[in-house]
Amino acid sequence: MRVEVDQELCISCGTCIDACPEVFEWNDDD
Repeated sequence: MRVEVDQELCISCGTCIDACPEVFEWNDDD
């Protein structure tokens, strides 16, 4: 499965990382 985050809608609160850390991680480039 491929998961993508719409950067225009992301508010960088980290909820996705808390909910599913094996899928999501912080990207320091953006």
